[in-house]
Amino acid sequence: MRTWLTRGRFLRLWVSTGVMLQLGGCGLSDQQLTGILSSVITTGLSQLVNTFIAGLAGAGA
Repeated sequence: MRTWLTRGRFLRLWVSTGVMLQLGGCGLSDQQLTGILSSVITTGLSQLVNTFIAGLAGAGA
């Protein structure tokens, strides 16, 4: 169990650091980057919920 937690923490750190390095010199303001990230997260969560609901609707029919 501990190794999965360690791997998850490492993956989150690696992804966040990579994103910061990639977007560090792109010329966008912090507000623009926050808006883009917020949009990506919202879209991903919306798609996940829609897929989950469609799976429940399909299983119930």
